[in-house]
Amino acid sequence: MIVAMADAVVNAEKAARWLNLSPESITRLCRSGLLKGAFQPAGYAGKWCVPIDALEAITPCPEQLRAEITDLP
Repeated sequence: MIVAMADAVVNAEKAARWLNLSPESITRLCRSGLLKGAFQPAGYAGKWCVPIDALEAITPCPEQLRAEITDLP
């Protein structure tokens, strides 16, 4: 299955590693609406999914983390 980057999301922990922030900071950014498109999946209270596009808009992912964080080539 091929996943388009526009459809790909990461959890708050992976987003935190990407942006070099704490997971708590990512949660605050999601709650405040500053990470465009971030959402809480149904049935997972307190968990956040952050679109890769929103993270790329802030800063490109360091190459050494790309495969580990996104599971994409």
